[in-house]
Amino acid sequence: MSKRRREGYEYIWCPKVDISNVIFLIKENASPYLEINSDFINEDFQGENNIIEVNPYIRFNHIFSDFLYTFKNIEEKKGYSDLINKKFKNNLEHNALAYLRELDFVTGTTVADIYCEYILKDIEKGKFGRNILKYFRRMSEEDRKIAVLLIYNNISTKIENRKSFELGIKYFFPDSIIYMDKFEDNKIIVYINYKKDKINTAKIRVLESLFLPFGTTLKCYWGHHFGVIGVNDTMKIGEVSVF
Repeated sequence: MSKRRREGYEYIWCPKVDISNVIFLIKENASPYLEINSDFINEDFQGENNIIEVNPYIRFNHIFSDFLYTFKNIEEKKGYSDLINKKFKNNLEHNALAYLRELDFVTGTTVADIYCEYILKDIEKGKFGRNILKYFRRMSEEDRKIAVLLIYNNISTKIENRKSFELGIKYFFPDSIIYMDKFEDNKIIVYINYKKDKINTAKIRVLESLFLPFGTTLKCYWGHHFGVIGVNDTMKIGEVSVF
């Protein structure tokens, strides 16, 4: 797996620092959208013992929730040294977060992995709409991952939705042909060299619902290409769809 540094993302493996010169600590009042404190993102720390505040609740809530609850109860009890407790707590936080940071590197975790996981969960919760969820469930696990990647790519690169639709068609149905109507921008014709069944139809419906603007007319020809006058390969008897 790749262990190269990733720049520009607010996750614990992002900062280019010597692990011996920083302290990872849990931030109490954390932003729900950042994993490391924004102060670190905007500054260049050069000295020793720089503190990187981390929001563990985005990805590691299941690890730290009981830990933080227990220490909160301890701090409320009398007879314990606040200083000793705080140092011990900070030491545990730093070592746990430093380990998780290295684990991200070893497993090759990328920002795409994280966002795709969130996108997948949102689809499964119906946040993209019931219609998409219905057809999404008919697709294979591998095809679901591709659909999620197409959504992430569409968001991160800000490419046109129609381009994302074309990319999806080319992946799910190699050798397919996409025609844009010369006189109607909102009309798309797709020749698909595959049989029409529930699974293939589900792929088309997901792509259509995700990426085609409202009001776009999509016409699919399955198995047989429509006849084109003057192109003999498209005019064979039994292999032509009426257009």
